[in-house]
Amino acid sequence: MLKAGALPQNINLVVANLTDPNGQDHIIQSTLKALGKIDVLVNNAGANIVDGTSNTDQSIDLYHKTFQINFQSVVEMIKKTKEYLIKTKGEIVNVSSIAAGPQAVSKFQ
Repeated sequence: MLKAGALPQNINLVVANLTDPNGQDHIIQSTLKALGKIDVLVNNAGANIVDGTSNTDQSIDLYHKTFQINFQSVVEMIKKTKEYLIKTKGEIVNVSSIAAGPQAVSKFQ
């Protein structure tokens, strides 16, 4: 961000667990304290949690963890920041991908 020209005082770096309501609240409160407002929410966290199995062989717990980070946290963050975004006429950006990576993957592997 700094290389793109952002000023250090306009960056709020927070480490938190997005699947934990306390982590979500920490992100929001830290942002409000550091910047005084929320005018954009970018939901960019996601994961493909694997355990060596595939599809229906995976445990329900693994599916639940994947759902929590890829969907539930998005909905919760939107709900929790909605009032601030309305005040600032802010924006929400949802980023999604089913196959991110540095290279293409052949379907014939």
